[in-house]
Amino acid sequence: MEKPFSFYFIFFTICFCVINISVANSCNNFAVIIVNDNIKEAVHVECKEKDDPTELVTTVTVTYNDTFKWGFCEDENVTVRLCEFKLGKKYQRLDVFNHTVRPGCMEKVFRDPWECTWLIRHDGFYFVDRRTATPKQRKSHDWKVQARLNFGKGLKRGSP
Repeated sequence: MEKPFSFYFIFFTICFCVINISVANSCNNFAVIIVNDNIKEAVHVECKEKDDPTELVTTVTVTYNDTFKWGFCEDENVTVRLCEFKLGKKYQRLDVFNHTVRPGCMEKVFRDPWECTWLIRHDGFYFVDRRTATPKQRKSHDWKVQARLNFGKGLKRGSP
C-alpha cells in the first residue's frame, strides 16, 4: 500500500524543523558586561562588531556604578566586538571580545551566557578573568588622553 503524499510532506517538514532548530542552537551565548566602577562622571561607550564595519551596534552612557550588558551568539568563528570609551578628555578603544578574551569569559562551571566583564576605573580598564575558582581582575589598558575629542566620530559606520 502506498503512503499518501501528506505523510511524506509531514515527515520531511518535521525533519527540516528539527535540523533547523539544532543548527540554530549550535552557538555559545556570551555577554559583554561593562561596569562603571566608581567613576562619578558618566562614561560614553560606542560598540560594534569589528567584522561588520557598517553596523554600529549601540551607543550608551554608563553612569556612576551602572552596568551595560550586551549579549550575542558566537559560533566557531570568533567575532570581534570593539568598543570606544570616552570620559572627559580621556578615551580608549579596545576589543572587548575576541579570540584572546574569550577563554577568560568561560568559567569552569557552565553558564548561559558566558560573561566577559570589563571594569572601567579612573586608572584604566580591568578584565575579570573567570578561569579560576575566584575570578581575578587584571588591568588590561590605560586611558589615553587627547587634547580635543569629537565624540561620535570614532566608530561611525564603515570605519575600520
